[in-house]
Amino acid sequence: MNFREGQTIGSYKLLRHCGSGAYGSVYYAENTVTHHFFALKILNASEKVSERELRGLSNYKNCRHPNLLQIHHIEKTDEIIFYTMDAADNVGDGEKYIPDTLSRRLEQKKTLPVPEILKMANELLDGLAFLHKQGLVHRDIKPDNILWIDGKATLADIGLTAHTENTSFAGTPGFISDSLLRGKKTATPDDDLYALGKVIYCALTGCSPREYPHYPGDVTISDAGPLIKTYTSVCESPSSVSSSEEMKKLLNSTGSSGGNYCCSKTKYIIAAVCVAVLLIIGIFYSIYDKKSETDSISPVTQVVQKQDKLIKKTSVQTSLITSTPSDAVIVSELELIYDNRSKSRFVAKVLKEAEDALKNLEVDVAEKLRELNKHKMNRENYILARNAIFQAKREHIAKDTLCQIALKEKEIQKFLLTRKSAEISFVEIENLKKMLASRQNLMEKLSTGSRKEQKKL
Repeated sequence: MNFREGQTIGSYKLLRHCGSGAYGSVYYAENTVTHHFFALKILNASEKVSERELRGLSNYKNCRHPNLLQIHHIEKTDEIIFYTMDAADNVGDGEKYIPDTLSRRLEQKKTLPVPEILKMANELLDGLAFLHKQGLVHRDIKPDNILWIDGKATLADIGLTAHTENTSFAGTPGFISDSLLRGKKTATPDDDLYALGKVIYCALTGCSPREYPHYPGDVTISDAGPLIKTYTSVCESPSSVSSSEEMKKLLNSTGSSGGNYCCSKTKYIIAAVCVAVLLIIGIFYSIYDKKSETDSISPVTQVVQKQDKLIKKTSVQTSLITSTPSDAVIVSELELIYDNRSKSRFVAKVLKEAEDALKNLEVDVAEKLRELNKHKMNRENYILARNAIFQAKREHIAKDTLCQIALKEKEIQKFLLTRKSAEISFVEIENLKKMLASRQNLMEKLSTGSRKEQKKL
């Protein structure tokens, strides 16, 4: 059955359609008798959906808390089931109703200030603590289901609320914990805390939950240490936080009072943590996403096979001629092998791109180290942050084939520089060939990856 704005259901007039989901549609409505305004949800016609939502309402009926949505009226007719609840604060102009939700705030601002996120998280944790004490779990915490009512952050959409001993798999992708996704347990309060951790991450970074733990470099992270520490702790597997009270304690562990959440003593530690997290994630993503374009030249193995035929394998003990022209270029067999495996345009192009990629990474690392040195902190936190930078560099290299090629080329050049003598041993020749083969494999990997990308396009 379809409904439209202006239509009356029971004693409620539908004023504005606010949104629709899997379980029904929500309207801003007025009680024509009392002239009070409410949010009114009409459940979908599916019997399974209606029963599930009614079970959630039944579970939730005794939950009375300032940070939990209040249900006022439930009605079932021959045609529909609907219920009314507190309406979110109106942030629209004039008569136009626009509900104040976290998803709307993020859509407008992308990110929220740290004090605003801290206040929201503390209020939601108060509501969750009460809900969990009733033996219930919410199971669908996300920005769409967080409202502001009378200026207080409130958990909404309680249709999936269930008792912890009798829960099935439910929730929104991106906000479901790994343990639930793997099917190793039913929903527990830990899973609500995981979802709230992801909400905090989204509000702080402006990223989607699927991007976790990426931290964009253009987002200010001043005084964000407690938030980062909190969402990291509740989103790890297994989580080190087991209750709303523990999460709230972690969130406010800086000894904040009133509206000031960060005391001066801990700002140094917060700065170190923030910089470390930003660097770990920022370095990893900043250069790795720069895909190199490769020409459609034959694979490296074909080049090597052709050029290997030009190398005549002779004994290293063969006598050299006693005199040579003054303009002759005499090189060792190692250099000859290297030149023949490196002179194609394809190899030269890849080596140049690899050199640039590694140089960009080194510049980025140096910049982050300079940034780190601007922050005041104790020796222990400075070492932790500095180590985090180099760990991020190692992780980036492990995923960037171009950087790996550049490092292998550096290893080869160092090997050649230390072996300039005329007499070259068989072992040294084999070592060089192994290094060149390793470089070749990396180039093959790069070439294969480029062809796959071209097929996708």
